[in-house]
Amino acid sequence: MFVADFLEKKFTDRLRNRLLNTDMTKSDALKDAVINEIHQFDKDMEKVNPDQTKEAGSTLTSVLVFNNKLYVIQIGDSKAVACDANGNHIILTKEHKPSNPQEKNRIIKAGGHIEKIGVDRVEGVLAVSRAVGDCQFKGNDVVSVHPDIVEIDLTKDSYSYIIIGSDGLFDVVPAKEAIAFSNTYIKENGVNRMPKLANALCQEALNRKSQDNVSVIVVKLVL
Repeated sequence: MFVADFLEKKFTDRLRNRLLNTDMTKSDALKDAVINEIHQFDKDMEKVNPDQTKEAGSTLTSVLVFNNKLYVIQIGDSKAVACDANGNHIILTKEHKPSNPQEKNRIIKAGGHIEKIGVDRVEGVLAVSRAVGDCQFKGNDVVSVHPDIVEIDLTKDSYSYIIIGSDGLFDVVPAKEAIAFSNTYIKENGVNRMPKLANALCQEALNRKSQDNVSVIVVKLVL
């Protein structure tokens, strides 16, 4: 729990401060600032508690809006899914799993190995190939903290809202169903009840017997 708690308490403020002190007129300044902050955050967190960060980790999925552009930040196997203007689901992230060919090649080149124990696992243990924490696997970047960042022009792609969720949600409520469920919830309860939508999605995952921890954030854009 230390890694997830540390992320919740520290990451947003640290990233905000980094961005406020970044010259955004430079090309790719925002992306570079995010990448640098995440790498530094991971190192600083390990120094604070090396024992708790050795064998524990967390995914990180975040979205930023700046100058009519949406930036989707991804580490691990959580997911961000948008609802477009027509009510359709748009998956914004790619999961970082050792079964992914690109991730598999990166791990092997870094000197790591993958074993299938139920699912593909890095060093026979970890079911994700990128993570915050899990520092025992960070030697030679076998498990990486480097994020994928997707940039979307919101003047061309219009989204109503975005669901950010852990695999505890999406393992039992696939992306398409999550958006359909959310659209029905909004239609039946109204936009003013959107703050309760994340809780409703969590409850739906539990009703479907999710076996993993369930975390959900709903980001309202345009409704």
